[in-house]
Amino acid sequence: MLPKPPFHYQRPTERLPERKRMTLIGAFKCVYGAVLLADRQETLQDYAKFDVEKIYRYQCDRFRFLMAGAGDSDTLDMTYRTIVKVFRSSENLLQMGPNEVEELVVRTIQKITKKYIYPVPKTDRPWIATICAVQQIKPKPMSQAVHLFRTTGLTVHPVDDFYFTGNPVLLTRYISDLYFKGVTLGIEEAEALAAYILMEVKSYDPYCGKESDIVILKNDGGIRWVAREDIKYWEEHFTALKRSLMHIPIISCADRISGQVYLQQTIMGVLNRVLKFLASEQKKMRSKRIKKVRTLEEKLLHSWQQSTMRALKADIARQNKTGPKPSTSQT
Repeated sequence: MLPKPPFHYQRPTERLPERKRMTLIGAFKCVYGAVLLADRQETLQDYAKFDVEKIYRYQCDRFRFLMAGAGDSDTLDMTYRTIVKVFRSSENLLQMGPNEVEELVVRTIQKITKKYIYPVPKTDRPWIATICAVQQIKPKPMSQAVHLFRTTGLTVHPVDDFYFTGNPVLLTRYISDLYFKGVTLGIEEAEALAAYILMEVKSYDPYCGKESDIVILKNDGGIRWVAREDIKYWEEHFTALKRSLMHIPIISCADRISGQVYLQQTIMGVLNRVLKFLASEQKKMRSKRIKKVRTLEEKLLHSWQQSTMRALKADIARQNKTGPKPSTSQT
């Protein structure tokens, strides 16, 4: 009897790992504007991690549009490119107000969802979520608030106070329920708390990491990317605060024996000194930032704004040069 041929295992073909932005994006609606936040890590599952920008932006003469995205990377890139294409092809773009711009963006995202996302089988269907901001530049809005809204699938909702989505949403829900509910925030406080949220998320979730992006939009049309050194300062600030709060739960429920170990007066005295020190230090940091000359990031932002305006003017000049196409009638 002839021997059996040796068994050769053939490994099944597999898809390359997809780019997933299992990230955290969030926003605060403030008294005098809004704050957007996102981490910068993009993950190829079990393969690699990259540093990418997750807050898209577009600007014209009349308004500024920003979109933070979480979910499938390719779908998010396509969504942003399609929105920009719709902006540039719109004839009355420079006459639109924030409400009209919001409606245009929502219609575009819903069309993309119906055409490219829902037809995909459920097991392979990409998921995306966005937080969008529309900020009027001209005429000067002064008291007009930044329009802040979020989309998932075909749904759209306004962001009235704060909102976080992506990964890990449960941690952000816990922190926001603990500290943010019923609190009125100014821009300066929201900037610091955005850095704190991202610090906690990057510490506990492997799919979030790299640098933090925080963008401040003001009702008067101003915009500022929070510098890396300021974000690092707030991370150190809240790390020191967490250490001083470590024994607070224990002294709140200590019995007679534990109360002799964890002395309430001593612990509260340390906490009081830490709070005073942090309050004085953050005042110094903010005063230095006001006097400081523009950083490299601010110069890059200014350069980006100039290049965007040049591209927009070139598009308008090209349209004026070609003119409307003559109508042709068939006989």
